[in-house]
Amino acid sequence: MNVRRISRNNKKEKQEGKTYESNIGLSLDKESALQSTSGVHKAEVYHLPTVPEETFRDYKNAVSQFTPRPTCPNIIYDDKLLYNIILFDTETNATGKAAELCQLSAVDKSGHCCFAVYILPTNSIDRYASN
Repeated sequence: MNVRRISRNNKKEKQEGKTYESNIGLSLDKESALQSTSGVHKAEVYHLPTVPEETFRDYKNAVSQFTPRPTCPNIIYDDKLLYNIILFDTETNATGKAAELCQLSAVDKSGHCCFAVYILPTNSIDRYASN
């Protein structure tokens, strides 16, 4: 199943281009923007209008600099220590980007310390979420 999904994504990327790529930034260099269109047929070339230098500076200042994701140091398991593992569970009212949190719960490894909070969402519960 995973192989089919990867194959399907590869076919889509060949047709449409990459849909997600990490560590990319906004480049407002005029020269590189014009050079990138040189390999395209003349009918498909889109020429950028002349933009003043101060507008480019404003755009560059408006876009935040790339911040790399912090790395977590590797934790070596020590069997002499007692680890208290906490499991979290969330329930939402929909599936997708518009989902709202309905419940947040947690329980520790022993099962004695439990936590559950119910939250009233502003939208109704989707039938797919209730399944």
